[in-house]
Amino acid sequence: MPQRILVIDDESTVIFTLTQVLSANGFEVVSATDADQAMAILANTACDLVLCDLVMPTIDGVRVIQRLGRDYPAVPVIAMTGGGSAMPPALSLPLAEASGARASLVKPFTQAELLTAIREVLTGSGR
Repeated sequence: MPQRILVIDDESTVIFTLTQVLSANGFEVVSATDADQAMAILANTACDLVLCDLVMPTIDGVRVIQRLGRDYPAVPVIAMTGGGSAMPPALSLPLAEASGARASLVKPFTQAELLTAIREVLTGSGR
């Protein structure tokens, strides 16, 4: 049975690309465009890992990661960000990790970087 990854990102192109890469590498993918949709998915679908964007329109990713840690503490999270002027990666990623993210990726990242982070988190060999 393939491991299931929930991708939370408000950009459909990012969700599409991640779904293609992850599916091609043997993962099952479900996606959400915001925190409420993600929580609804997790309430009904077991997921092995969450990839969460940090810059989203309604609730920022750090708050989503905190909520995930409270409601689904057994599901590890990898934070992703392309940054932006509002919250550059140098500030947002350490905050995300302090809030419970087990790893972080700066967009654009390579397929190898993505898969390495996922494998490290799923096997517990990462941070």
